[in-house]
Formats: sequence, C-alpha cells, structure tokens
Amino acid sequence: MGRRTPRQQRSPPPSLPLDLQAITPFPKVIVFDLDYTLWARHIDCSYGPPFTWDKAYGTARDARGEPLRLFPDVPAILTALAQRTDTVVAAASRTTTPAWARAILPVIQVPVAGDAAARVAADGASHVPLDRFFSPVREIYPTSKLRHFAAIQAQTGADYRDMLFFDDEFDNIRTIRGLGVTCVYIEEDGMTWRAMREGLDEWAAARAAS
Repeated sequence: MGRRTPRQQRSPPPSLPLDLQAITPFPKVIVFDLDYTLWARHIDCSYGPPFTWDKAYGTARDARGEPLRLFPDVPAILTALAQRTDTVVAAASRTTTPAWARAILPVIQVPVAGDAAARVAADGASHVPLDRFFSPVREIYPTSKLRHFAAIQAQTGADYRDMLFFDDEFDNIRTIRGLGVTCVYIEEDGMTWRAMREGLDEWAAARAAS
C-alpha cells in the first residue's frame, strides 16, 4: 500500500493523572489499539525494520531513521496500569504489517519508577521495553476487531462488559461497542489521562446500570 502522510498533531489541553490504584471496581481487561492510539504513526506506513532506539531523543526510529514516538501521557498511563494485579492489558491492532508492530514493541523504551519498576523492570532499570506492559494477549493482525475481541475474551475469560477499549477509528468503536464493551474514541492527541478518565467513568456508569 502507498505511504500516507502522518497526521498533524495539535497541542493537547492539560490532562491530569489519575490514581488508578484507588479506583474500584476496575475493568478486568483494558485493550489498546496501537497506531495513533499509543504512538503517533501508522506502523505500516513507516519504512519498517530494523527498528532502533534513539536514547538521546527518546524515540524509536525505522530503517530510514524516521521517528516513532509514544504520545506524551502513554508512559505514565502504562506505568500506573502495571501497578494493578487485577487487570489484563491487551493489544488489538488491524495493522497490515503485524510483524513490524511486534518488532517495535520491545524496542520502544518506557521510563518507569516506583512500584511499577519492581513489577516490570529488571535490575532496577529506569526504562523498560514497551512489550513488558502488555499481557500475552496481543491480537495484532489485519482482520475485523470482532475477531480480535473474540480471541481476547477466549484468552481472558472476561465478559465483554468488563472490558474497556481505546481506539482512534470510529468504525472500530461502533463495532465493538455493539458487543457491550465500553469504548473510547481517541482523538488526534492520542491516548491521554483525559481519555482514561472518560473511559473509566463510562465503564462504571454502564456497570451500575446493568
């Protein structure tokens, strides 16, 4: 497929962190799309591997040196989720280059501290590969999101009503919302604490109403 022009990113409004440890009840499964949800690029429109980590600039780079960065709030959100032992963090991506997406997950380095470091870092490391924040539940291949979520449910045993999903495509949101999953549309500034708050509030309201 042809290479698409990356979206223009706007300056996001303030997005204040949440104390995820203090929130109860909490979704059993949180599912993230990848492209333009966690990172600011379509992986299948990059120049592909080998991917490398540029420590000086805090970004991954593709085969031609073009950057691929996480959105600003993503490291803190993943770090906070890593401190919960009752939640599965899963990935669901329809990328046409699943091998590239899987290849970059261990390359991107996420800064960690505190309790999260003890859970996901080795030998007191200050940065941890992105893939360690995900459970083995990683549905990364071109197909319907319905197939992704059927696989996620089969692997986790969780009811769809106990899942929270973040994605930047309206079609995916509409499709998966029909299953009973709480879904949040991710805007151009990517995954934020604001989106996390919205998702948890909607999930709690839906749970209370059921």
